[in-house]
Amino acid sequence: MKPLKKTLYLGALSLTVLAGCATSERASLNDKDNLTGSLDELATMEKELRRDQIDLLGHEHFEEGADDLADAREAFQEKEENSEVIEELEEAKGHFLMAQERAKAKKAIPHEILKTRSQAIANLPRFEDDLTSELEKIDDDLLRRSDDFEETLNAKEVSSFQKRYHNLEVMVVQNEYLHSLRKVVENAKREDASDLAPETLRKAQIDLATAENAIKQTPRQRDEFKAEVLKANKSIKLLSDVMTKLTGEAKGASEDIALKLVYQERKVGKLSDTLGHLQGDLVRTQSQALSAAVQVRFQEAMDRARKEFSEEEAEVYQQGDRLILRLKNLNFKTGSAKIPESSTDLLTKIDGILKAINPQSVSIVGHTDSRGSQEMNQKLSFYRAKAVESFLSEKNAQLKTETKGLGEERPLATNETLKGRALNRRVDIIVNAK
Repeated sequence: MKPLKKTLYLGALSLTVLAGCATSERASLNDKDNLTGSLDELATMEKELRRDQIDLLGHEHFEEGADDLADAREAFQEKEENSEVIEELEEAKGHFLMAQERAKAKKAIPHEILKTRSQAIANLPRFEDDLTSELEKIDDDLLRRSDDFEETLNAKEVSSFQKRYHNLEVMVVQNEYLHSLRKVVENAKREDASDLAPETLRKAQIDLATAENAIKQTPRQRDEFKAEVLKANKSIKLLSDVMTKLTGEAKGASEDIALKLVYQERKVGKLSDTLGHLQGDLVRTQSQALSAAVQVRFQEAMDRARKEFSEEEAEVYQQGDRLILRLKNLNFKTGSAKIPESSTDLLTKIDGILKAINPQSVSIVGHTDSRGSQEMNQKLSFYRAKAVESFLSEKNAQLKTETKGLGEERPLATNETLKGRALNRRVDIIVNAK
């Protein structure tokens, strides 16, 4: 708390007299030869006086002592003469003792207010300017109204100050649990989250407001609001991760794509879902690692394919740095490697997806049903892969491909039915990241 103007409480003459006495008051240290121990002793004394609210009840001398202690620390750190440090510490101790005596002499101490104030300042961070400024404002008003506790406050005034200190307590608890979350939201707003990730931002703001209200209702019952705080933490962590994607490596992607990328990284353990307990990146092999740019392209490709393909046509999924397009309905006739006319639209869609991804290379793997010999099926599956390769290469001369035939080794369905055999006569397109 900043030093209060003594002219608010004392006449000019009495101020001069008191100031003269105060500056001459000093108290001996327990061990002048141990400066570190003496500094610790005075720091503990200051802390205990704040706890007992002597910073308010004996505010003039307390502030003088706090200033002297700060000067002693500075002199010690700058390796000034020991005598200078000792002098400042003795001044500090003298003022602290006088503050205690001044507090005992108060005639009209509003204990109800002091109790509420004690609860408000219990977890008050000294470095938080807004909160300490609010405390100073309430303290100043209380000292003025009570004439430095010489006048008794009426019931309405006591209630008013209790309410103000209680509101400060709410602010302190909210700051304790939500300060970092608020900073994340404000930072996201500055980075245009309202345009880049409006739904994620809206959810984070709603959950933050809900947590603030929960704390306001029961600031001392922490079990009562911890669920709301955790929910806000998670939604704001999601906002942070999404904005990191959208303003960094995945710049230009949609909010939906960024969300999917974040969830994907959480699934493999790269990202935590809460602030304050972030997991380090997992050590992964080169085949598992993907740049954000490739992740964006893969995710966009998967989204596009899942919209365009029915379940009967294709499955789309990712394995590490590879995107798998499993074409289940190319409708090859038994014993044939010719692409039927009915399947050209499907392969045209595949061509569009590959051009969007711009992969390092593409592996095309053919499969057959179980009818016929293994040797014949292996050759047939290879020819089917080559047929798909030719179709795609004609549309994209820059595409690097390799082909393989696995025959009947990896069926998707039973070979006992017409539908099952048709599904097994398929081609897998394995897209390797660039």
